[in-house]
Amino acid sequence: MTINVLHLTSTPRGVGGVEQLLLDGAQCFGGRRVSVSFANVFANDDTGPFPVAMRRLGVPFRNISGSGPASIPVVLAQLVRLLQAWRTDVLHMHMFHATVAGTVAARMARVPVSVVTRHYLEAGYAHRSRVAQWLDSAAVRSATHVVGVSQAVRADLIERVGVGAERVTVIPNGINISRLNGDRSARARQAGPSSECVLCTVGSLVPWKGHADLIRAFGLAVQRVPALRLVLVGDGPERRALEQLAGDLGVGERVTFAGFTTDVPGILRACDVYVHAARDEALGVAILEAMAAGKPVVATAVGGVRDIISSETVGLLVPPANPHAMADAIVRLAGDPAERDRLGHRGERHVTESFSIEGVVARYESLYERLMNENQAAHVRARAHA
Repeated sequence: MTINVLHLTSTPRGVGGVEQLLLDGAQCFGGRRVSVSFANVFANDDTGPFPVAMRRLGVPFRNISGSGPASIPVVLAQLVRLLQAWRTDVLHMHMFHATVAGTVAARMARVPVSVVTRHYLEAGYAHRSRVAQWLDSAAVRSATHVVGVSQAVRADLIERVGVGAERVTVIPNGINISRLNGDRSARARQAGPSSECVLCTVGSLVPWKGHADLIRAFGLAVQRVPALRLVLVGDGPERRALEQLAGDLGVGERVTFAGFTTDVPGILRACDVYVHAARDEALGVAILEAMAAGKPVVATAVGGVRDIISSETVGLLVPPANPHAMADAIVRLAGDPAERDRLGHRGERHVTESFSIEGVVARYESLYERLMNENQAAHVRARAHA
């Protein structure tokens, strides 16, 4: 029997880690075991990068528009009709709005199994109101099963959200390894001359991503290794403050704010060292992508990052919010091309073996089958006792 799975997101714009996971996964799901479709709620831009990319793949996809509380009944009604029309067996939810709306719609449409993947830790939703946080936790607890993308997320789900340990499974996000492979001699426009050691980081410019710590570390490192350049890929509310900080530290001309780009693989291939200074991180998809591109990584030892870099054989870990420690690691790699190559090759092999999208999809398919079998067994027992 084929299991019909609908992946539900609430992506307002762009293609981030969750969206890229689903785009990569859409090409791996399928066959006789699982049939997948996708829907995006509370998204008014039907021509954005994510909807366009999904349609380009030729997979079933529906954008359900809506904005503000007044649109909730309409969004729910459309989602319920979609779940019924597509004969959904498993509703798999990602992101806050998708989870809250999806758990309600799943009950209304009598979907047998609901799954939530938690892609973030506390910092990912601490900016939301207390009501929103309560709704998020309540929706997660009501799902049939919850997936955490790292051991840190699993612990948070059990200890703080209150999900039973038996209902939480760890499945890390995976990446399309082939998408990151390519010409490693290439240099992007944002990178500097070949004589420079180019550092790169990818992520939204928000406080918990630690870009201010990284710029301070870069300022310290440049004093010891002048031939350094830092490229920040991504955008967000902190950009102006970060540009000001770089200028105040006297490194403004050596820090490039590249903004949003769809060519992250090209940027990664162009850099020499990937740096990640987050103060809180559920997993770190950008780290996985950098390692898949064969780049040595310096990262903070927080959250799920420790699931990726478990020893110095595959990357360097430093304490969070410690610019001096990060500067030391940057200087170490900047001055040792041989160590950069060793870490890059080992990291690439590690990611290929443990974080490929094909392996992640296989684990999700097995989870769907188990949950559907448990649901059917529960119905048999209920009828037997009726």
